[in-house]
Amino acid sequence: MEEIKNKMINILRQNGIIVFEENEVIEMNSLMFISLIVNIEEEFEIEVPDDYLNLNQLNCLSDFVILISSIKNETSM
Repeated sequence: MEEIKNKMINILRQNGIIVFEENEVIEMNSLMFISLIVNIEEEFEIEVPDDYLNLNQLNCLSDFVILISSIKNETSM
């Protein structure tokens, strides 16, 4: 999970977002959010389910890391 976290921190930085704590709420608009989702899907070679395309569900680093980890675990089975 540490590798996912580090990659996610880099994706956030590439999008101009600096996170200091895992549970810190990330302030972003809908365009930034969709850009993050696209970057995540490309970097991790996953598809984020439509059910998770919601700023209220994914609004901190730990939310993204947990989601990515669970999707990767599902696809590796």
